Amino acid sequence: MNIYATNMNKQLAPDQKTILTLLDVTGSCIVDIIYNHIYDRAITVHERTSTGITECYRRALSDYINESNTPRFYSMLLNSIHHYTRMSTIYNDVSYVDCVNFYASLFVPHMYMESLTGEQKMNILTMVLGNVVRTFVGEVIRDHMSCIVDEHSDPTNVEVLQDSVLQILLHERDASYQRFIEAQKGEELVNKKNKKVTTAEKPAAIIKLTNAFKKSVNERMNLRTKNAQLVKKNKDLAKRFDEIKEMLLNQISSHKQQQKKIDELERELEQLKSSEVKLTAPIDEPIYNNEDDDHLFSVQYVEP
Repeated sequence: MNIYATNMNKQLAPDQKTILTLLDVTGSCIVDIIYNHIYDRAITVHERTSTGITECYRRALSDYINESNTPRFYSMLLNSIHHYTRMSTIYNDVSYVDCVNFYASLFVPHMYMESLTGEQKMNILTMVLGNVVRTFVGEVIRDHMSCIVDEHSDPTNVEVLQDSVLQILLHERDASYQRFIEAQKGEELVNKKNKKVTTAEKPAAIIKLTNAFKKSVNERMNLRTKNAQLVKKNKDLAKRFDEIKEMLLNQISSHKQQQKKIDELERELEQLKSSEVKLTAPIDEPIYNNEDDDHLFSVQYVEP
């Protein structure tokens, strides 16, 4: 087991960079399922039934949400997240259990992690992921159906969806933290004296961490937005370049055709000049001899 997996076992509080990386992995996994796998299901149904792709995709999304109430749904989703984590992060040999614990720590204040059982961590994580998937699918149906179905090959769609699911994950993280704060306030009412100072400090620390993380996410989303704008600008320039290139090629082709016609006309002109020369050439020998004119037209008198 490497040092990162060891840190998981120690349940160290992840830093902001790690939190952002793991939330990105979670979001990428969910987007991949919705954008690719569910879309492939819809295409299969469309080809089999001839129903419109948009309607097939809508039904496939609804079926996926209906599956979210089953243990199989979370088992497959967590297995996918575990696979994504091993393939795309430094945690390439993390076990399934350690992976679940680490992702659960994203939605639980660090001071509570030690007191939670493995089952409680799993319940918290599955509850959060269920909320995220259901909310995200709702946004997809409401706002993104057209771009997914009609412009499925456009890579900027994936970036938009990843930003959307990241915001949902951040909201669920805040909501999960808030539930622990509310539970802590309940304990404060039971034992006000013992919890007074700690209760005042812990929410403040959580709020500070959440605000800092929000700032980091917003900065990253702004960079993504600028990148999307640059990508669009580059695509527009490339399109304009192709149009100018096509126009120039058309002009070159037209010029070649015109030059070909000019060459043909010049050849015809040369042929005409050659024919005129032959027609106007001087006659070297006379057709008849002038000296014999009198003989030719004279009539010999024959005496009767």
